[in-house]
Amino acid sequence: MKPQAADSYSSSDALIVDWTCRYRQRSTVALVVTEALMIAGGVMLLSLLAQIRIDIGWVPITGQTLGVLLVGAALGWDRGMATICCYLILGFCGAPVFAKLVGPAAFFGPTAGFLFSFIPASAAVGYLSDRGWDRKVSTAIWAFLIGHAIVFAIGVTWLAFWLNDSSAAIAAGFIPFLPGMVVKTMAATALLPLAWQLRNSLK
Repeated sequence: MKPQAADSYSSSDALIVDWTCRYRQRSTVALVVTEALMIAGGVMLLSLLAQIRIDIGWVPITGQTLGVLLVGAALGWDRGMATICCYLILGFCGAPVFAKLVGPAAFFGPTAGFLFSFIPASAAVGYLSDRGWDRKVSTAIWAFLIGHAIVFAIGVTWLAFWLNDSSAAIAAGFIPFLPGMVVKTMAATALLPLAWQLRNSLK
């Protein structure tokens, strides 16, 4: 009888282990799918906002920065960076996801600095949001302003190099965008709860 009990225990134990492995496998697949959907949603948002464009010179006014802020705040620094990287890779490959130039040319033109700035800007906003800055309007605004500052710092610096003229770069890539910065910051703050709801619906 004892050997039979031992055999019975071994069979039950094996069955439990098998169920546990299957559950973990399903959980891992579900997690990967959820992460992929979040990143895909962020890329789609950036692509759509990029089509909101006002051509005013070397650098157009677009809705991209609004997307960068929302992606960072809603998805966190890690998913935010992954989303921006996927977005840039798609644009590099020629997908019509940017506001103006597409393909490799976009990464050597006047707006290249702004494109590259999206990575650290989204990461910074995501980092601050992960630490609760997105829970209050006052701190959320500061997080978004920091994101804007990073975009301008890198974007205008590259434009100055590209034009070989710092004054022209500031006039073309910074001053005309100040009103839009205020509008996008307010819009990002207002849309943040909706972004949370969309993110949580995927979990």
